[in-house]
Amino acid sequence: MTQNSTQKQSLRYRTVLTIAGSDSGGGAGIQADIKTIAALGCYATTAITALTAQNTTGVQAVYPVSAGFLGQQIASVCEDIGADAVKIGMFASLENLEIIEAALKRYRMQHVVFDPVMMSSSGASLLVAQSASPTSPDEGAAQIVKESGGQDLITRVLAIANLSSLFTPNLLEAEFLTKIAIRSLEDMEEAGRALISKGLQAVLVKGGHRLDAKGYPSAVVTDVLIQKNAASVIFESPRLESKNLHGTGCTLSSAIASYLAKGLSLEEAVSKGREFLIKAIKSGSGIRVGGGLVSLGSSFKTSNALTPLNTIHPIGLSFRSGPLNHGFNPIPADFRAVDD
Repeated sequence: MTQNSTQKQSLRYRTVLTIAGSDSGGGAGIQADIKTIAALGCYATTAITALTAQNTTGVQAVYPVSAGFLGQQIASVCEDIGADAVKIGMFASLENLEIIEAALKRYRMQHVVFDPVMMSSSGASLLVAQSASPTSPDEGAAQIVKESGGQDLITRVLAIANLSSLFTPNLLEAEFLTKIAIRSLEDMEEAGRALISKGLQAVLVKGGHRLDAKGYPSAVVTDVLIQKNAASVIFESPRLESKNLHGTGCTLSSAIASYLAKGLSLEEAVSKGREFLIKAIKSGSGIRVGGGLVSLGSSFKTSNALTPLNTIHPIGLSFRSGPLNHGFNPIPADFRAVDD
């Protein structure tokens, strides 16, 4: 701040822009992001990529927002409020990826956390073809993955990842993007290094879907943070028993973005973000919300053609998917000084 006597210092919120889909059940997507960002003392702004009809049993329908309107939402936020950090989640379509890439460049967005949400935990694809007819659910967007092994999708996802501070694929997404079968910690590191070799700054390969030798969820959840020219950082925590695990990926990525907005280093933000997620799971493990028994690969209805990504890595796990308890211990709003 200059010493000009006419200039004064004021405060503003630390802001996090989330670009993601809306979850009508409130457990994931935009809703989980807003709850997480607010609980961590930041101010949440949004740009919605798609509307979904979903609950604790899965995704029943997806309705995409036009790419043009998505761009208008991002512009409205960035040209007025701005963003100290950005979280990107469900992008919904290839057209939306183009808009997001252009916006990241135009507004020179910093502290970008990209969680490449392409499939829900219930097995429903969250990619749509904006031009597809609602009466043709088996056509249109299914070609995104079928044609050339989904190379257009991979190319565009990696273009956004290259503009991000942190890329956070789960095991299924990391396998799809790298074509590496991930069964061990070494495989996770190999996939992460493969992504780094494509120009990414940092990758957090999330191990929540990892199975043990008998095909059951591993007793320990392991996430691996890989950065260029640095040793891997391994985060481990016991797997928690809970009926409410819907939105874990969204929550983690928006928590990391919030901590980056607050000025923490990347490794600190990941560590604190995992800590927030663990406490959210623990505090909500005994709460009943909805019915929630689902399995990967289950059928679902759509209002547009959906890409069956679950055919890439089918896992026959059954689990309950109620929401986390994002508000277990809210932190007062955090501010930063600005010059008027």
